[in-house]
Amino acid sequence: MRLRNINNLKDPQLLDGLKKEDPAIFSYFYKKYYRMIEKLIISKGGLPEDAADVFQDAIIILLSKSRQPDFKLTAKLSTLFYAIARNRWTNIQYHRKKFTGLNGQEEKMAETPPIQIDERLEVVQKAILQLGDGCKDLITQHFHQQLSYAKIGLLNDTSPNYLKVKMHRCMTKLRAIVFPLTKNTKA
Repeated sequence: MRLRNINNLKDPQLLDGLKKEDPAIFSYFYKKYYRMIEKLIISKGGLPEDAADVFQDAIIILLSKSRQPDFKLTAKLSTLFYAIARNRWTNIQYHRKKFTGLNGQEEKMAETPPIQIDERLEVVQKAILQLGDGCKDLITQHFHQQLSYAKIGLLNDTSPNYLKVKMHRCMTKLRAIVFPLTKNTKA
């Protein structure tokens, strides 16, 4: 397609061009929507690099959705694409918070110099000993014996969902014990 004709295309035609992986359509899509997505991501605490990743992910998700047999475009393409990008960014932020620590713990870790692996292991072992028997058993079964929540549930006559919640609580307690101990080992 010629670039001057692309400006006159309606949303369903643009979507068809994306499905056919037409380079001219991709280029047009990038020029038309990238700034909008970049502004969204930056306004939500992201970086320009994050915006590039989210934009690319959103295009892949849009293509995947549009290729489903029951897909029907019921809103403007720009609205759909914006919603996909916003949801993708929300998902990324959720996972970053989940895996980097909650309540600013990643900042505390960044401020302190790293300790040796043996020292870390010793600190975690001491912290586990300070936990109650239920948490000690659950952590041991899940991480050391590598049992799934379903198997642990069968052994203890407990539901796997309850064990996941309990593990979250135990890990929160463990972190609360470990972070002060790591500060003390550096002195």
